[in-house]
Amino acid sequence: MSGAMEVLQGWFHGHGQDALAPEVVFRDMTAPDLVLRGPAAVEQFLHGFYGAFEASGARPARAHAAGEETVVMEFTFWGRNQKKALGAIPPAGKDAELPICAVYQVRRGKIDEITIYYNAAALITQLG
Repeated sequence: MSGAMEVLQGWFHGHGQDALAPEVVFRDMTAPDLVLRGPAAVEQFLHGFYGAFEASGARPARAHAAGEETVVMEFTFWGRNQKKALGAIPPAGKDAELPICAVYQVRRGKIDEITIYYNAAALITQLG
C-alpha cells in the first residue's frame, strides 16, 4: 500500500482528522468554478453535502495508487435525503445512491488536492 493510500485510509476511517494540508485545494467538477481552499472550507462543504443524508455511508469500489502521491478512488455514496442537498435540492425523504470518482494528491503526508467527479443530475433525478 502506498503512503498516499494509507493517509486516505486514515482520513476515511476518522483517524486522520489532520490529514488535510493547510493549503488543500478541493474541486467539484460538477461546478468547475467551485474551488475551495483550506481544511475548514473543505470540511464545511463535505459536512454540508453528507449531512443532508441520514443513515448514509460509502461503499468503496476500487482504489488505484498512481505513483507515490496520487490515488484515484471510486465509491458509491448512499443515504436518505432529509435536508437540503447541494445547496439547492429540497429534502425529499428518499433514498439515493451516487457513484463518485475522486482523485487525491498526497504530498508530505497530507492530502493536498481533491477533485471529485459525479453525476449531479442522477442525484436530482433520484430525489425529484
